[in-house]
Amino acid sequence: MVSMNHKIEKRFYTRLFVTMVCWAAVGVCVVLLLGLITDHFNNPVADWLAVRLDLIYVIYLIVGFLGIFHHFWQKPWGYLDEVVEATEAVYEKDGRSICLSTPLRDVENHLNEIKQSVLSSERELAEAEGKKNELVMYLAHDIRTPLTTVLGYLNLLDEAPDMPKEQREKYVSIAL
Repeated sequence: MVSMNHKIEKRFYTRLFVTMVCWAAVGVCVVLLLGLITDHFNNPVADWLAVRLDLIYVIYLIVGFLGIFHHFWQKPWGYLDEVVEATEAVYEKDGRSICLSTPLRDVENHLNEIKQSVLSSERELAEAEGKKNELVMYLAHDIRTPLTTVLGYLNLLDEAPDMPKEQREKYVSIAL
């Protein structure tokens, strides 16, 4: 994952550098062309432009570089928004997979693995809860049956105080 981030970063900086160099080269060509054009005309506008070609080039570079930086930094923020939305979708209980842009395929794969793991854990938790409830129900039934017998004998002993001693001892031993 780390090497993939470095590849993306390297590709990003390379594209940024190449775009800026191309922008500057086009600007030099335009300034040279404007210089040739202003040399052939003898009017105040051409003279004014010829004197300020360096200022025009600097303004051209500043505006262009700002536009280029805006364009190139807009993508990472878009990617960040995309990843934030995808992380929120990880905990949704639907079976849909997460889809991200092409440069974020590794992140998409990891988020989908996490989502599947969360869904699997929730299913296992529900199964375990069901098994626990069944066990409690069976245990309650299994405990109730012998307790009913014990209570029955104890009730007989309680309700019949004049019961013969041998019979009373027999019921007490059964209850015990």
